[in-house]
Order: sequence, then structure tokens, then C-alpha cells
Amino acid sequence: MDKTYNINKKQVRNLAIPAIIAAVAEPLISLVDSSFIADYHPQPTLAQAAVGLGSSFFLSVIWIFSQTRTAMSTIVSQFFGEKKLSDIATLIPQMIAINFLLGLFFSVVTWLFCKPVFIFYNANDAVLNQVLEYFSIRLIGFPFVLSTILVMGTFRGIQNTFWPMVISLCGVFINIFLDYSFLAGLFTEPMGVNGIAIASLMAQIIMFILAIILLLTKTDIAFKISFTLNPHSKSLFAMTGNLIVRSIAVNTAYYVSNRIAASNGEDYLAVQSVLINIWFLSAFVLEGWCNAGNALAGKFTGEKNIAALYGLTKYMERSTLILSVLLILFYISAYYFLGKLFFADVHTQTIFYSVFWLIALLQPINALAFVYDEILKGTGKMKHIRNVLLIATFAGFVPTAWVLNNLGLHLYAVWTAFIVWMILRAIGLANYFYKNYTV
Repeated sequence: MDKTYNINKKQVRNLAIPAIIAAVAEPLISLVDSSFIADYHPQPTLAQAAVGLGSSFFLSVIWIFSQTRTAMSTIVSQFFGEKKLSDIATLIPQMIAINFLLGLFFSVVTWLFCKPVFIFYNANDAVLNQVLEYFSIRLIGFPFVLSTILVMGTFRGIQNTFWPMVISLCGVFINIFLDYSFLAGLFTEPMGVNGIAIASLMAQIIMFILAIILLLTKTDIAFKISFTLNPHSKSLFAMTGNLIVRSIAVNTAYYVSNRIAASNGEDYLAVQSVLINIWFLSAFVLEGWCNAGNALAGKFTGEKNIAALYGLTKYMERSTLILSVLLILFYISAYYFLGKLFFADVHTQTIFYSVFWLIALLQPINALAFVYDEILKGTGKMKHIRNVLLIATFAGFVPTAWVLNNLGLHLYAVWTAFIVWMILRAIGLANYFYKNYTV
């Protein structure tokens, strides 16, 4: 890195590598689900479509209302940089409690309305029955997941990504073991999609318990309980509000992609479920690396060190682009292996092979978009991030996907729209950064 800006490469790596491992946990679990279903379920395509749709909706709700994690990370990192963590000692337990209650609320709401939601996704009768079975169990996990990721955001704010990695890895291994046990009938009769849902739920509960224990025992944060809202909660809620609007825009793109896939039949929906999870996996690898930039950007903002912030961004650009090239090489080398891993029949494999190259092509575009997204989150510029996502989604993704799907391009329409979406995000965020933070 340019020594002029006094940024430590080792510090970036120490934050980024555990953050990558933590970030890929959820999409990795979903991909393992798909792989086990292909091997052990009597109707793999139907089950993959149902689990993929249910998991996608579950994650979309989580991502919308998990934005307190990013806001918390930003606030904690800025107060960490200012050496004033005691000012937010009551904020952390308050936000954990609020997230848990918010999760309970959404467990009830989604239970009441999940059937019309999945009908709106174009789920047919066979897929609908399976996805409702799966989701009725999975929704119990909302409060545990929302609380766990809030704790992970707190750890990231104090420049510690190691313990979030430990929490995520525990969740992955527990989930994989239980997936195999319930699908293959290791200890019980094979449980189908219900077993997949129970495995995810049990892993999430254990992750929550572990996260609370580690926060209390592995940090120096003064964990103070108070029923009076911390004065800095207003700033956190404002950031969270902008990020929730941003997430609604993001999830609009995911919803449209799933709806288009479902409208073309369960084969296309099954393939899209795998493609989107591979997309999430690679996106979280890149975003996990960029999380180091997020944590340090907040710290440098607290220190009012703009030169260091600029030097950090230049390094993150170069290193994340290199990582994206490695992802492309991996996808090219594993191209046909992945199709055979996730799909049992030739038809779905053929659909997968015809579209997968677009995901490989997306990686460098993703890299740049995520760099500026995480850096600007660290500086607290949530309003601009929100605006860029709204433009990219409603002026880019949605019209592109709609027009191309009407031309009969099916999943090509979806993934071409994702390319347009990410280009607009990268340009909008980069333009703002260089206008405001160039030294």
C-alpha cells in the first residue's frame, strides 16, 4: 500500500480474511442444502425450488431489517476511533433487545402472510406446498438471526472480525451435520424439506447463544442495561432507516429475479435458486474482504484522517479486483463440476451451464461496487448509498429484466439486469467518493 497514507496491509488482511469466512456462511449453507437435496431427496428439482424460494424470502426479510448491524458497526467504529466507547455502553444491549423483538414481530407477520407472498412469487401448487412446510419452521429463526448479526456488527466496529468468523463457522458445521442427518435419515426417518428447515433453525439458535457469550467474555465493552434510550440511538436509527430503504431496493431486484424464474417453471426456479446462492457466495467473499475497509473507514472517520481513508480506498480497489479475478478463474475451472454437483438431471444442468458464465463476468463489477459501498457505509453516508440503490434498481434492474424477459430471454434477462444494476451502483458510489474524499 502507498506508505504516504500509513495504512497497514497486515491490519487489513487480519480484518478481511475472518470477515470473508463469516460472510460466506449463509450462502454456503444454502448451497450445501441444494447439494444434499440433489443426493438424498426423492424429488430433488421440486425440493430445490421450494427450499431456494423459501430461503430467498427468509434472507430478504433478514437483510432488510438487519441493517442495524451496519449502522452499529459504523457508530462503534467511529467511537472506537475517538476512544469514547463508554458513550455507547447502553446502546448495544438496547439494540440487541430491539432486534430480538423485531424478529419476533416478523415471525408472526410472515407466518400470517407467507402463503399469499409465495403465490405472488408465482409458486405453483407443488412448490407452494413444499415451501410453506419449509418456511413455517424457518421463520422461527428471525429473532435469533437479527440479534446475532447485531452482535457481529459490534465486533466489527471494534476492529475484531475473528469472533464473528468463529460464530459463523460453528453455524455452518452444525447446519451441514444436521442437514445430512435429517435428509439421509441418520438418526430418524428422512425428513425432507422439514429437516432442512429444522437444521437451519437449530444452527441459528446455537449461533445466537454463542454470540452473546463471546460478546460478554471476549470484549472490554461496558455492557450496561438501561431502559432510557441511549442519546446516540437517534443517529443509529437514522442510518438504519436509510439502509432499510436501500435493502428494500436490493430485495426488489431479488424478488423480480425469482418471480421471472418461477414464471418459467420449476426447472428454471431450481436453477435460479442455485445461481443466486453462488452469486451470494462470491458477493459475500468480495464484501467480506471489503468489510475491513468498512471497519477502518469508520475508525479513520472518527480520527478525522481523510488521507488514510483515501489510501485505504485505493488499496481496497486494487486488492478486491485481484480477488474478483481469482473468483473468475475458480468459476471457469469448476464450471461443469458445479452443474453436476447441484443438479441430478441433464435438463437443469443445461440451463445452468447456459447462464453461469454471466455470474463469472460480474465479479470485477461487483468488486468495485462493494468497495465504495463499504467505505461509504464506514463514513456514515447512508443517504447517498440509499439513493444510488434506488436509481440502480428502479431505473436499471427492473426495466432491463422486464424488457428482456418479454423478449423470451428468461434467466438471461435476470442476469443481464444484474450486470446493469451493479454497473450503476459502482459508478454512482465511486463518483460520490472521489468528489468528497480525494486528498
